[in-house]
Amino acid sequence: MFKNRFESMFRELGSVSGLVTCALIVAVYVVLNFMSIYVLPEIKLTFAFLALAVLAVRFGPVIAALAGGAADVIAFYIRPMGSFAPGLTLSVMLSAFVFGLFLYRTKLELWRIIVSRTIINVFLHTLLNTYWLSLLYGKGYFAMLHARALKNLVLLPIEIFLIFVVLKAYDRIIGRQNA
Repeated sequence: MFKNRFESMFRELGSVSGLVTCALIVAVYVVLNFMSIYVLPEIKLTFAFLALAVLAVRFGPVIAALAGGAADVIAFYIRPMGSFAPGLTLSVMLSAFVFGLFLYRTKLELWRIIVSRTIINVFLHTLLNTYWLSLLYGKGYFAMLHARALKNLVLLPIEIFLIFVVLKAYDRIIGRQNA
């Protein structure tokens, strides 16, 4: 079963329409990333996660992770905001991978979005990204952890709602393949 799912991820990229679709979603990620709001240097509000969720639904965890990493690097080189941080790009890739594990080739269910987004917000955004940012800015990990944990906790229900709305619209417009 896993082998079939893995092969289907790469098969979808093998067609011209699949490659173009992936590139367009990457472009959407870049644009949404540009519309970020920096509350503090280490606290950023963005809607780019919506593009990652769509990538994961359409192409699965592996392709979504690779495309998400490429999108993050492209966004940085088009509009650099400080130093390049490979750790943050790794976090974007892991976020896309988690979305893919829960959302690829499955029926759209709210619990899947809640669990995947909670894992991403708690483990990747709050814990791992705080570590990367503490290295990048030279600030103490625990000094930044409280504000970042609060931000991720407050935004979690909003992000879950937005992902559900976007993926519901995606289902209506495009439809799920083999869900």
